Amino acid sequence: MAADYGINTQGIFGKTTSSLFSQEFERGADYVGMYYLANAGIDTTHVAGFWRRMAIEHPSGIKENHGASHPSTAERWVNLGAAHNEIQSKILNELPLLPERK
Repeated sequence: MAADYGINTQGIFGKTTSSLFSQEFERGADYVGMYYLANAGIDTTHVAGFWRRMAIEHPSGIKENHGASHPSTAERWVNLGAAHNEIQSKILNELPLLPERK
């Protein structure tokens, strides 16, 4: 809207808006990605551990940063572990491997 009036915002509003949603998009991508792996026959057991190792090697990524484009490594570790457990439960109960996130 500012551009319609000849005001150059240098993309600040687009950058701000996209960063508000990017962490949630990344959370969804991690979650759905686990299902892609499982449906491709790839064991998801060690995916969360990768993010745990990333947290150890890069401790600055552990703390929550609301302006960051991705969730913290600690959050990813927890979320991916939960996704793995959900997938394993579906496998054990012979349920379809479909994501639950809406």
